Amino acid sequence: MADFLRTDDVAEADRFAQWRHWISATSVPLECAQVSRKPFRGEVGHWELGDMLVSRVEADPHLAARTRRTIALRDVGYYKVGLLTKGSCRLSQEGRDALLRPGDLAIYDSMPRT
Repeated sequence: MADFLRTDDVAEADRFAQWRHWISATSVPLECAQVSRKPFRGEVGHWELGDMLVSRVEADPHLAARTRRTIALRDVGYYKVGLLTKGSCRLSQEGRDALLRPGDLAIYDSMPRT
């Protein structure tokens, strides 16, 4: 069964706070920040398939980071696979950056390094 979460279903003033909660609850805890003053819109659908979690995310531009604080909240490691279908996304990990465009695929490890 799929869960679909849409910010359009939330009061405008609460949308980004709710987005932060949803995006952290459906993958790994993240720090998120808005990059625009306009009302935020986002949608996430997610499915649990055995040990695998599949998510479809569509959202206005924003920043998301996995920090020491958010890692401490839940340090279970995941390998994440991202396929960008529209827009762009910049991933940074251990001093490396990747700018993703539609059709690009990224695989990355969410486990903290010691």
